[in-house]
Amino acid sequence: MTLSKIQHPASPRILRLIRYPASCILYPVSSFILHLIQHPTSSIKYLSLIHLPFIFSVLSVLSVLSVLSVASVSSPFSAGLGDSLSGHGQYYAALTEYLRLEYESGLNPALRLKQARCYIKGGFIASAEFLLEPVIDRPGDTAAVIESHLLLAEGYLRQGQLALARFELNHAQDYPLAAADLGQVRLYTALARIMAGQKPAALSLLDSLAPASPAAGQARELARLLQADLAQKRLSPAGASLKSAFLPGWGQWAAGQRKNAVNAFLLNAFFFSALAYIGCHGYRHYQANESLTVPLLDLTLVWGFAAGRYYNGGRGNAYRFCQEHNDRLDRELIRVAQKIVFGD
Repeated sequence: MTLSKIQHPASPRILRLIRYPASCILYPVSSFILHLIQHPTSSIKYLSLIHLPFIFSVLSVLSVLSVLSVASVSSPFSAGLGDSLSGHGQYYAALTEYLRLEYESGLNPALRLKQARCYIKGGFIASAEFLLEPVIDRPGDTAAVIESHLLLAEGYLRQGQLALARFELNHAQDYPLAAADLGQVRLYTALARIMAGQKPAALSLLDSLAPASPAAGQARELARLLQADLAQKRLSPAGASLKSAFLPGWGQWAAGQRKNAVNAFLLNAFFFSALAYIGCHGYRHYQANESLTVPLLDLTLVWGFAAGRYYNGGRGNAYRFCQEHNDRLDRELIRVAQKIVFGD
């Protein structure tokens, strides 16, 4: 988002129009100075007959061009440059253009909404709140207020602040909503439920959206995504940990970690076999001598601690892998759902 390549679209055109008239002015002025030096007596007549009408005509043309250029800059259609920059992801440059236009035209709710959208897409939700506060408090402009609440809800959803997003959506529903705004509110509400893990509730909300709504296409695409996600297999972390408790390696095998499952089974078998051997040897030594030696007790404790630590580690590994697998599927679902809803 560099500003070195950004310029107003009217600038090259105006420069090309000014370049030739400027040379037309400089040439008669220089020739008049030379004529004044060479022929001082006839210079006034020479200027009045040849140069003055031409210079005045060129100056009038330049004044007209300057008025047209200023009018084109201050017209409401000049916000198209900021829209183009924002559409290409150059939010800082778009904000600069919007701020310049707002400085010229004063407080404009449309420009404030465009600036807030740039801030929200850039991740600066606090700046968007500061910009939209006078728009929300402005009486009479219901459409701008509704769009402000929806923009703030989008920003909070992008950052995962679901409570604040629901707060803004509830405020937006306090006003009479058009069909497009109502569809947007339901899409954002469904996305908030997806991010909260309430997938069946989100699917039922999407199914209740009217087919003629402008957001019906996005709702159908999001509903298909949800149905595909619900059909995917989710792993049970508690079940995998319980399986590994009964048989080391079983939970990893059920979770798809075949290599870790084999390693866990073999190493647990080795540790517990060694511990059983040490225990049997210590028991025979105790029956023979009616006492246990200190090295044998130390060896039993060390091997018992190692076997228990690895046994519990295998259970934790199975639980953690299942949880990470489910979280990865949820993150991918949320990413695709946000792409559908926000159009990124």
